[in-house]
Amino acid sequence: MKNVFGKVAAFAAFFACALSANVVAQNKTLSYEGYSLKWQDEFEGSQLNRDDWNVELHQRGWVNNEMQEYVDSAENIQVKDGKLILRPVTKNAKKNLYTSGRVNTQGKHDFKYGIIECRAKFPAGKGFLPAFWMMPTDEQFYGQWPRCGEIDIAEVLGHDTSTAFGTIHHGNPHNESQGKSILGKTAFSDDFHNFACEWEPGRISWYVDGNLYHTENDWFTKSDGQKPHPYPAPFNQPFYIILNLAVGGDWPGSPEKNATYIDGATFEIDYVRVYQKASYNENVAKPQKVLNLKNADSSGNFVTNGNFSAKENLGDETDWQFLSAVGGDGAASIENSEIHITTKKPGNEEYSIQLVQAKMPLVQGGKYRFSFKARAAKKRTMKIGVSAPTRNWKRYLKDTVISLTPEMKSYSFDFTMRDETDDAARIEFNMGKMGSTADIFITDVRLEQTGKVERKTPAYNEDADKGLIKNSEFNGDLMFFEVFTDNSAKASCEVIEEGANNVLDFNIANTGDMDWKVQLIQRGVSLEKGKTYVLRLKAKSTIKRDLMFAIQHDGSKDNNWDNYASQATVSLGTEFQTFEKTFKMPVDNPQAMLSVSMGAVSGKRISKEHHIYLDDITLEEAK
Repeated sequence: MKNVFGKVAAFAAFFACALSANVVAQNKTLSYEGYSLKWQDEFEGSQLNRDDWNVELHQRGWVNNEMQEYVDSAENIQVKDGKLILRPVTKNAKKNLYTSGRVNTQGKHDFKYGIIECRAKFPAGKGFLPAFWMMPTDEQFYGQWPRCGEIDIAEVLGHDTSTAFGTIHHGNPHNESQGKSILGKTAFSDDFHNFACEWEPGRISWYVDGNLYHTENDWFTKSDGQKPHPYPAPFNQPFYIILNLAVGGDWPGSPEKNATYIDGATFEIDYVRVYQKASYNENVAKPQKVLNLKNADSSGNFVTNGNFSAKENLGDETDWQFLSAVGGDGAASIENSEIHITTKKPGNEEYSIQLVQAKMPLVQGGKYRFSFKARAAKKRTMKIGVSAPTRNWKRYLKDTVISLTPEMKSYSFDFTMRDETDDAARIEFNMGKMGSTADIFITDVRLEQTGKVERKTPAYNEDADKGLIKNSEFNGDLMFFEVFTDNSAKASCEVIEEGANNVLDFNIANTGDMDWKVQLIQRGVSLEKGKTYVLRLKAKSTIKRDLMFAIQHDGSKDNNWDNYASQATVSLGTEFQTFEKTFKMPVDNPQAMLSVSMGAVSGKRISKEHHIYLDDITLEEAK
């Protein structure tokens, strides 16, 4: 489950979770030796103990495009028969309006390390995402999500209650490590099971019914343009426990139309217990990451069996893998040196019918070409891309729709790997909800390196700054800046060279529903009462749209976001323009904040992919 600073939903995470290389033997069982019970709630009363739990109130769509409103109601939150019961309630089925319950222990029971467990029974039904998870007590200690870290102890999707997921989110850029526990002939909705994580300095392990299914010891967090914080940050600070039942959203998808199962569903928790040791040794070393870069074949192709000359098992995770989910129903077969994909039902998403091959090695600065031949029984489209399963499904080659005809044609796409080297990238063919179920045939798939970019090493020069904004021309990459993308938005950014200058390029695929849901931030701006300042920036966009910029109080500690420069809203064109705002400081503030907001315009979401370019952000005392 994700918080308000949560991730953009993992693309296709349902059927291809990013399993860490640090998964260990599956026969280890949970031991309580050396632990003592620190806190517990057995839910023996008749109502929720407000001394132990907070009830969260949030509007519909607050995170992950979820459909429920979180309310404080006995309809949604009950303690009965020795159990905490979280229950969804339908308010308007036609409009997909629901209420539900979410509780946490923040400020009442916060924990640093230990065994955190619950015994629970999860609800079945498409669109449900109940969760038992943890967030940092001070989410700003290392910075906004995902830098602050997140521990998901147990998540069970309502449409597949035979599988439980355990995950951590961390880093900047966003990284995750996820494992899954799959029951045999039963489901986590049939009966109660124990879900636990053992959180130690430098290691987190996940268990179901005392059996280990995943462990991770490799993570990081850092601010933009800065070195990583010392390991084991961010998982070396107090966290609190959350229990909630979400309805709809990016990962589980929407409930079935006119669903009758919503109001009868329950997420039941028998108990929550926390065990801790008397002391912990936090002097742990970060494991040395070893990249396993796949070698290309003699022709320079990284794709195995790209010409489909060999039969293979398309249901395993070796080489080619055919996937269908989220309502998709199809099949794939290799014949006549091509792969043949048939679709019975296109599903609810473009990736509901999908052909992928993982473990593609992409080296930072490398230039690559992704090419293939394809045809369809009738004219139709499909979407291709190169993604990062272990890096929150970042797109190295952006998702691109191509048109297919009955004639076999060649397609080729070039891209540059600007991120850190990744040994686990993935090529994708998405053929689900694309307006047709016509058969598709693919062959001669290639991913090859065509060259390398020797990018200049960023060099920040403090003397080059004009005024109070540090690294104002992005010569130090993103040093001193923070990038915030709300989970309901989809955006990424990088510093690029434009002529002789560095500029910041924001690639925005979805703005979210508020202006602040895509932001560039710089904290620690020192301003004096009574002085007049001029805030300037240069900006342009590939589409006509507005942008908002301001100097304001940093409310990350006290939730006070007072604007000193008011909010300057300006209209962008396709050429750089310089915008400015003059203001007089009403108070002294050595820790003010620059914010450039590029989310929704006047509350209207922009889902058309576009770019905003920023340069020369300066703040100077007026002369």
